[in-house]
Amino acid sequence: MTTSATSARQALEAGADVLALGGTTGQATPRQMGEIIDLVRCIAGGKLRSVHFHDTRGLGIANTLIALQRGIREMDSSLAGFGGCPHAPGATGNVNTEDLVFMLQSVGYETGINIEKLIASRSVLEQALPGEPLYGYLARTGVPSQFHASKAAR
Repeated sequence: MTTSATSARQALEAGADVLALGGTTGQATPRQMGEIIDLVRCIAGGKLRSVHFHDTRGLGIANTLIALQRGIREMDSSLAGFGGCPHAPGATGNVNTEDLVFMLQSVGYETGINIEKLIASRSVLEQALPGEPLYGYLARTGVPSQFHASKAAR
């Protein structure tokens, strides 16, 4: 049995109502994440409801998409990908909220979030934490024009 399955079983035996899977070191691949979700679901059923991924190797969004495809609708993220873990040396920040919202909207989910305003909110972090790196592809490259056109056509 995997560590995730053992941990899930122990949490359920202790009375947990909700389980979340975390990829704190960013090592899981999408295929591995799918296998782990399926395995934990066999033990926990609908109590597995949330995921938390770090984007250390650039697979945080891909892993989140796998979780979404398996029915998980609660996902952690952070503005500009801030975060990390003092217990996981080398782990970078969390999944970037701006990139996550863009991905969700791109595959047809209504998030209720204005992507341009979300990107603009990064300025608060820039002012509060000068010199700290801000991450995210969408903020660097901008929202594609065809994204706006496809949203308007709905």
